[in-house]
Amino acid sequence: MEERMQAIRRVCVAVDLERYSSRIAVEQHRAQHELREILDNLSADLGRERWLTQDQGDGELALLPPGINESHFVPTLVRSLGAALHRINRPLADDARLRMRVAIHEGLTLVAGKGFAGSAVVTVCRLRDAPPLRKALDDDPDALLALVVSQRIYEDVIVEHDLYDLPADVFRRVSVEIPQKGFAAEAWITVPCRRERRAGKGTDSPGRRDEPAPAENGSAPKQTEGGVVMHVGGDWHGRDVVGRDAYNLHDPGRWDGGGR
Repeated sequence: MEERMQAIRRVCVAVDLERYSSRIAVEQHRAQHELREILDNLSADLGRERWLTQDQGDGELALLPPGINESHFVPTLVRSLGAALHRINRPLADDARLRMRVAIHEGLTLVAGKGFAGSAVVTVCRLRDAPPLRKALDDDPDALLALVVSQRIYEDVIVEHDLYDLPADVFRRVSVEIPQKGFAAEAWITVPCRRERRAGKGTDSPGRRDEPAPAENGSAPKQTEGGVVMHVGGDWHGRDVVGRDAYNLHDPGRWDGGGR
């Protein structure tokens, strides 16, 4: 009992599916199955087998092992979730797609009798369900997921480590207030993964890959595993990214075609 009551500082992750309750029963069943598949097949180097998890139906709350490399974990988790969502959603109609809200925080946690306890646990769940995060997903129909990180994660991981996949300038600061819960916090939001735009499903002409569309601020896009487009230095919307073609950051004037 004493061991279970020991407060341990951990990274906390909370995920939730968008618009789950609006689905009919058979669709909810499918969504839960696919969410479990996504989470159970996360990138192997995330050490999923060592997570402490609490199932929440259309979501999950997880406590990570103490001492993990947070600067590796955060972008790897986002890439892995984005790639899995892309893979599952490819054959689905727009109204059947799975989209996700993800929150990451860090603090003292307790393993309680029926789950987890501690202010860090409460905070990560409040951030995941925060209205600004829901709005970020609603406002971007191509988004696969919306990410919110606490002020602590933003300062200690995003800014301090200058992450390549999640640079600080793709986040925007928001004030999260939930008066009925007595909760208020500063946090940082981004929409880091979007579905590919392809011929017949997107906007631009097919087959054109020699001139990638830059962001308004001139920053370059980057493609990661599974065809998921990730931010690199700005808010870039995917354009005709297919196969293994990748933007060459060392020579911004051309694409490197990998082919298969």
